[in-house]
Amino acid sequence: GWIDGAQLTRLAEPLAKNGYGQYLLSLLDHGPVE
Repeated sequence: GWIDGAQLTRLAEPLAKNGYGQYLLSLLDHGPVE
C-alpha cells in the first residue's frame, strides 16, 4: 500500500546520505513526477 509523508520521511532520512534518499525527500517537497 501507499505510505504517508511521515513514513516516507523516516525512510528517507537514513538514505539522505546518498542520492536515493535525497530523491525521496524531493518527492515530498514537489510531489510525484508524472
